[in-house]
Amino acid sequence: MSDWLILSDTPLGRPRNEAEAELGLGLFAVEFHLPLAEPTVLLDYRSSAGAEMTFSVLYDPKAGISVLQRQGGQPRRFVLPGPLPYASGVARLTLHFDASDRGVWLIRLELPGVAAVLDASGEGCLPFDLNAFDRLCAQVGGAQWHGSVLWFGISKGRTMPPRRSWIGRNTPVTTVRGPVFAEALRAGDLVQVLDHGFAALEFVGRIEVPSRGSYAPVLLRTPFFGATRDLLISADQMVLVGGVSVEYVCGVEEVLIQSAVMVNGRTAMLENRRASTIGMTLDFGKPVILPTDGVGLLIPSAGSGRPAPRRVLEDFEAHPLLPIIGAGSVRVRA
Repeated sequence: MSDWLILSDTPLGRPRNEAEAELGLGLFAVEFHLPLAEPTVLLDYRSSAGAEMTFSVLYDPKAGISVLQRQGGQPRRFVLPGPLPYASGVARLTLHFDASDRGVWLIRLELPGVAAVLDASGEGCLPFDLNAFDRLCAQVGGAQWHGSVLWFGISKGRTMPPRRSWIGRNTPVTTVRGPVFAEALRAGDLVQVLDHGFAALEFVGRIEVPSRGSYAPVLLRTPFFGATRDLLISADQMVLVGGVSVEYVCGVEEVLIQSAVMVNGRTAMLENRRASTIGMTLDFGKPVILPTDGVGLLIPSAGSGRPAPRRVLEDFEAHPLLPIIGAGSVRVRA
């Protein structure tokens, strides 16, 4: 995993040694469905094997949120006081912890449709035992998840791993040596891109991300999009849209639209059947549009500082185009 140390639904692997297992600075995140009308234990893990370990997350609309951590005989509780505002949709709870700095912690709840982010902070947290979270992910040793839980994970550092656009491993890409799948690309490969012929890849990476909740990737369905296959891309991936209707609405022949905005349950769908997804991140040193199986995908370059080669529509600007997307309006120039 490139950003997440642990993601839910992960099979139980070998135990980590003591140095690997103790994480003093990091972030725990869980996404779950709302509303929850009654007090609900979202996650619960209790082990008496060796050093006693407990980790439990309780959501109570009236009392608030409590996270219980116990390492050996030392209990710690992180509380976000209620009452919590009513909301419906995907909620995210994060707990930042730094055991090296007076045990500082920050618990935060992000609610759909609620402008204000709720948070609380304090001191006194302990390092997290990653072996225990491995067992929680694998749902062994008495681990329990509530049905509303979509995914959870642990990362290093003080913030959530950054969201990135990525393409599926089986995305067909044209190189000077012929067509290959994206997972076979290597830095230095010459790849066909719009406007520039062939361009050299400067970076190729693999990223594992949750496939549920706000991270759910998008499946562009053939024949509405890909000519020969469904295309799996991140919800943040920008897709090239062109045609007469686009020019009429936007005043330019081609625009870029975020894939998440295009989801309609028919031509573009959320792909949340698996717990996590491995995607490919590419960088050409400048933003380019990658033609793949009849669809153009923007490959950004964060370090270049250059703008996208086509106008990027805001979500509200894209809404008039949504009824025609997937009906022959996506176009790529070979």
